[in-house]
Amino acid sequence: MVSPNAPSDEPSDEPSDEPTDEPTDEPSDEPTDEPTEYPEPSDEPSDEPTDEPTEYPEPSDEPSEDPTSSPSDGDVAVYYQCGGLNHKGSTTCEAGSHCVKFNPFYYQCRPDSEAAEGQVPAFGQCGGKDFIGATKCVEGYQCGEINEYFFQCRPAAEYGGNRRLRGM
Repeated sequence: MVSPNAPSDEPSDEPSDEPTDEPTDEPSDEPTDEPTEYPEPSDEPSDEPTDEPTEYPEPSDEPSEDPTSSPSDGDVAVYYQCGGLNHKGSTTCEAGSHCVKFNPFYYQCRPDSEAAEGQVPAFGQCGGKDFIGATKCVEGYQCGEINEYFFQCRPAAEYGGNRRLRGM
């Protein structure tokens, strides 16, 4: 009968009680018991050079000479920029649309169906933030600011200085 701890040439799943006499070059399938130790950080300079820091250009308050989108020789499509300060592209909107100023830097082509033609009737909306439409009131009425979002055609006599009038 063979002893259960007797050496064998065949691999075994059972661990041996005795260490091997010589180390082997073959890797172990099992992880090591102790974690790998890394050197402690040092304040001393290293002998190895480091990469130079990346240098970025200084910010500029000046606008770029290049347009942000490539200008087109044709008409501007609906909902695309058609003007504004420093705009270098076309300012002509495609058929069925017109150019609307949103602020000094941005004008946009909007469908003609969004704009009222002619004059604004008495007590109609004639302006306000992001308003799109006619802004000229009928005779005897002036466009006055009710709030930031709503300007209304009101009788000119009503404005005794308590509301700001839009110059038309």
